[in-house]
Amino acid sequence: MIEAEHAEEEGEIAHEERRARVRSLRAGEAQAIRRMSELLADIVEIYRTDYVVSLRELDSLAHPAEARLVPAAHRQSWRGECVPLVNPAFGDLENALSRLLAVMCDPGGAGYRETKNPEAARSDYGRVLPSLTPDLRSTLRSPVLSVLAASRSRPGRAAR
Repeated sequence: MIEAEHAEEEGEIAHEERRARVRSLRAGEAQAIRRMSELLADIVEIYRTDYVVSLRELDSLAHPAEARLVPAAHRQSWRGECVPLVNPAFGDLENALSRLLAVMCDPGGAGYRETKNPEAARSDYGRVLPSLTPDLRSTLRSPVLSVLAASRSRPGRAAR
């Protein structure tokens, strides 16, 4: 009888310790989500105020109001000089994030970072994007991320 009570007591203690650990891990998860969303808010602002403004200014330089007063050869030269560095340019924020992640992580192994392989996937016409971004391919292939990806497919998980 005493052994059974002792085992039950230990079980209760283990249960409470587990619940405390779950609360702690969920608090860590919430903090990570807050931090990621704050960084994403910064990215949205950079996209809106730096990237889009740069593209608009390039376009205005390529097609200035006084262009009709300039010889056609000069106008053509202006257009060529004002092509965005990463071409095609990001169409919108979602496209920017998607392409950046594809080039940085190359999750499907398409070869976006393989600038010398003509058969590799291209991130942009001049293959400039890989030189502007960090290589995170080994991070993506982390066992931790694989476990997380597998856990997403378990029944009871929210649909994406």
